Amino acid sequence: MGTSVEEMLKQYRSKIKALMEERKRRQRICTKLAHLLYNNVEVPPKVLEKINEFRKMLPDDMDRWMSDALAFSLLAAKMVRGPFFNPPTIEDDGDVVRVHPRGFRDPIFFLKHPIPYVGPPFRGHRYVVVEIERGAYREPEENDKYVDILDWVGQSYYPTAVHFITEALLMGISRRIGGFPRKFVPGLSRHFLILERRICMFFYPVLVIYSSNPQKCEEEVERMLRERFKDGEMRRRVREFIECRHLSEALAEEAARGCGIIRPGKYCRSRR
Repeated sequence: MGTSVEEMLKQYRSKIKALMEERKRRQRICTKLAHLLYNNVEVPPKVLEKINEFRKMLPDDMDRWMSDALAFSLLAAKMVRGPFFNPPTIEDDGDVVRVHPRGFRDPIFFLKHPIPYVGPPFRGHRYVVVEIERGAYREPEENDKYVDILDWVGQSYYPTAVHFITEALLMGISRRIGGFPRKFVPGLSRHFLILERRICMFFYPVLVIYSSNPQKCEEEVERMLRERFKDGEMRRRVREFIECRHLSEALAEEAARGCGIIRPGKYCRSRR
């Protein structure tokens, strides 16, 4: 016999409840560890020992704020998942550190020396060109083939860098974007995150469009790609980084994230 509607709803509610409990537990753990990190509190010896184990995985020339935020986040992720935590692979790559969470196709990049963001907080996104080797960012110019996204992570949902990085390590990154400018090229454009007034991490996002009508969404994406990219090879490459999904796919996951309700629209997300 097939599963009844009532049984399916019961299973769904049970899953939502479990995800919400994990979110609350993750937030409690992050808050406790962030208190130790930011308030000049003596770290208990056992916790310090574990933090130092993760620090040893990071390059010696990494900025102390960045290495501390990442090490504390790795410990938070381990505490959330317990024996089921599978540490990410970590590689030194010049000006950045590649951190590749298990279960995701692409790494998250952490700047060894975060770039200070001196402007006021903003909602939405800015489109810029980030020059990591110079420790700077600038407005796009006419001859730039593609642009980067600059994204301010608000503290109302993520009080500290530890809260956001821990979620990214466990669930990947998911950020809503409003527009789709011509020089934002999925697969080539980078999505930079500002945490605590520092441009400190980025990833190459897949553009996921949540819709109540994925088939119509697919047709609109194909039309847009034909208009923007005359080169067939480029069009195929970009298409690999765009997905249309039904909104219902995000409803359960939304319960586990700290960023609020997922609505119809465009999201930059880590690729699974």
